[in-house]
Amino acid sequence: MMEIEMFNTLFGPLVFAMSVGTWGFFNRPEKRPALLQALVLMFVVGAVVFTYYPSSALFQLMALDGFVVTVLYALYLRSSVTSQKA
Repeated sequence: MMEIEMFNTLFGPLVFAMSVGTWGFFNRPEKRPALLQALVLMFVVGAVVFTYYPSSALFQLMALDGFVVTVLYALYLRSSVTSQKA
């Protein structure tokens, strides 16, 4: 039962962080490092909660969050390498 409560507690903040972080990543390029840091921090918080209260729903949410963070980080690293070449 506690697993469902933890999922419900984390669902809103993680989805909000993913959506606002993705929007900010593409619309505010000067704030990309801070946004990525905040997204990674939210992922770590979710991972710690998942360790104590594992559930398949929370795992799916964390997998989605991890995918979004990984893609945004790869895009950030790709753009920083490209800007250094120019």
